[in-house]
Amino acid sequence: MIRLLKIELKKAFSFNGFWVILGIHAGLFILVSVLLSNISFGENMVLGQYFAFGEVWNSITWLASWFNILLGILVIIMIGNEFHFRTFRQHVIDGLSKSNVFAGKALLIAVLAVYGLMLVLLSSLIYGSIFTVGESFELILQNSYFLAIFFLQALGYMSFAMMIIILIRNTGLSILAFILYMLIVESIIGSFFHDKISTFFPGKIISSLTPMPDFIQFSAQPQMTGSMAGAQYRTAPSTGFELGMTEHLLMAGFYIVIFWLLSIWIVRKRDL
Repeated sequence: MIRLLKIELKKAFSFNGFWVILGIHAGLFILVSVLLSNISFGENMVLGQYFAFGEVWNSITWLASWFNILLGILVIIMIGNEFHFRTFRQHVIDGLSKSNVFAGKALLIAVLAVYGLMLVLLSSLIYGSIFTVGESFELILQNSYFLAIFFLQALGYMSFAMMIIILIRNTGLSILAFILYMLIVESIIGSFFHDKISTFFPGKIISSLTPMPDFIQFSAQPQMTGSMAGAQYRTAPSTGFELGMTEHLLMAGFYIVIFWLLSIWIVRKRDL
């Protein structure tokens, strides 16, 4: 595993596009979070209060979730390059099995998810320290479980992206398919199904893992709720069918496993 990880990191670090996309990802996230934390709507609505400890973990993970699409695009580009330059085939010729080749990509995805997690962790600690008055250790840790949820969500986005590029093998078409499905296509397909069915669609399950913070929830409609560590879990406005957080997390984990199993099955069955 260490050898496979070293191979993947060496290829990633030597690819300029890798650093460009990571720079765009971190830069946009930091820029948007700074702007958002300084917005106020009069004395009674200062968004900075939602970046204090107790609220910051929810706010930052929700904000960071929007940039997981960039991490998915990065995975597509990295794997797409390997198909284009026949790197996969060369690895097999050099003695690696197809399973080893796939394991290397899985390790790269895990590293990128850890990067996203560290970015969120450091940002939350910084904003929490700035906007919290009289913080305590208990307050700092309150709702910090959102970090684990964000990590699972990042894995979900990138695992889905990996499956798409392995299936299509064309970088441009894969990026287009990934973005369209996550932002448009699934919503259109879901409109033809009952809420009890569309709620379980993979894109909806993964994208709604990090719930909207209070300052985004302008709707007065009932929210889907669940519970973990005594805190409320809220996602998008409910349309008549509620899904608890435990079930939500289990479904996300299920889809990630399915994405990985399908990806390795395709890799084993098709010519590299």
